[in-house]
Amino acid sequence: VARAEQQTADTQPFATIPVGKAVVVLRRGGSLAVREGDRDLISGTSLVVAAPGWRSSVDQGSARTAEGYPRREGDAFVLKGEMTETTGTLWRFEHRVTPEGRAVRVTYDVQPVTDADVGEVPVFVDLPVSEWSGKDVLLLPTAKGVFPTEATGARHFLTGAAKMAVLGDLRTGQLTLTFTKPTQCTVQDTRDMGGKSYQIYPRVISGGKIRAGEVHRLEFVLTPADPKQ
Repeated sequence: VARAEQQTADTQPFATIPVGKAVVVLRRGGSLAVREGDRDLISGTSLVVAAPGWRSSVDQGSARTAEGYPRREGDAFVLKGEMTETTGTLWRFEHRVTPEGRAVRVTYDVQPVTDADVGEVPVFVDLPVSEWSGKDVLLLPTAKGVFPTEATGARHFLTGAAKMAVLGDLRTGQLTLTFTKPTQCTVQDTRDMGGKSYQIYPRVISGGKIRAGEVHRLEFVLTPADPKQ
């Protein structure tokens, strides 16, 4: 599965959140980026709803934002909206980012308006090849690997149920996603599709029949750890 990488231009970011030496940039359409100096650790994110077999899909970039959003609610930055999968099912979502010291808590709540048969609902996280090539990637406790330096044609090179995804190491700089419950994740290389990033995509929903109004949640704490001096 390959999804288009998100645009990296931040002409009007909704918010910026300092996290240690890094900064989290929230774009008005819901995409999230993480930067440290001139380095892009995460260049963008996108919530996607896919029909069974990925016959069709819709992503957050084409969503209709709810009136009055995005906005600040207490400590949290919140976006609400809806998007229609091409089979006709309307999906509503809430995307919430809350600062937590040297990290941010990221929450996605997703629900169909009518009963739906869905392939999966993942969140794609774009990881620039220029930053992550050759570095370790762990899906703890089930899988470990290395971001390939060359495109091999094996697009999906790591998958597993993760309590935590660990990218890189503390010596050169590490980024972690700590999930509130074990979450199925896949890591892929988009270069064979003309991309310039790897992508990790944890699932909000892994697939199946979902009842109208049934809320499903993906939640993780995103921590860009400073390199050891």
